[in-house]
Amino acid sequence: MAIGPADRRAGTAASGLDDLRVGIIGAGKLGTTLARAAIAAGYDVLISGMGPADAIALTIDVLSPGAQPAETDEVVRSVDAHFVRGNCDRDSDEWTLSQLDDDTIAWSQGWPLTVELDGVLYCHAVPTDDLRPILTDASPDERFAKALEGVEARFVVAGHVHMQFQRGRWFNAGSIGMPYEDDVAAFWSLVSDDVEFRRTPFDVEQVVSEVLATDWPQAETFVAENLLVAPSRAKATAHFESLNES
Repeated sequence: MAIGPADRRAGTAASGLDDLRVGIIGAGKLGTTLARAAIAAGYDVLISGMGPADAIALTIDVLSPGAQPAETDEVVRSVDAHFVRGNCDRDSDEWTLSQLDDDTIAWSQGWPLTVELDGVLYCHAVPTDDLRPILTDASPDERFAKALEGVEARFVVAGHVHMQFQRGRWFNAGSIGMPYEDDVAAFWSLVSDDVEFRRTPFDVEQVVSEVLATDWPQAETFVAENLLVAPSRAKATAHFESLNES
């Protein structure tokens, strides 16, 4: 989910820039390709998993579940990155586990809940848990206040719900591989003195072809529900809010 500054000074030295800005993007094949491009430009990288366990692919939850977990593992290991664990990294589905070796599974399950870099705290759901409570732009202020208790960071950047929004110093970076934004595109963010929400189009036909070419059992369903149509932000928000009540 996220890219952040592993060391602002190191990135500045590599790029020659005095004002280094850092991207927050979904991980997976598309996300990690962008991560490698960012590193080549002089940025350091933080990657965080995100997403629900029942419908996921490509760039959500760094390795699990998705259409290309082994390929994603190869890409993320090729970059000098920090990782924040998502709930699906912690509790992968059986098909994903069958695609990965024991070392990779143990590695991803051992990622920390949070990483703090340059005064910004990165997490998946909330700083104390990778699953609950779930925060959306419809959540009450009291839920955000509870999640921020004891947190002194200037910003908290999270994932989990696949939708960009801000509430005070809480930001959701969005999703590249499975956004719920009434649009089929990559939604990500840049972090520097502030957090800037970004949208980037990608070749949908190519992604559809690559997903369908895999052995992923959910490939056809994912393509039909997330690439050939734009998932509803309002429906996703209502779903996530209902989970807080269960």
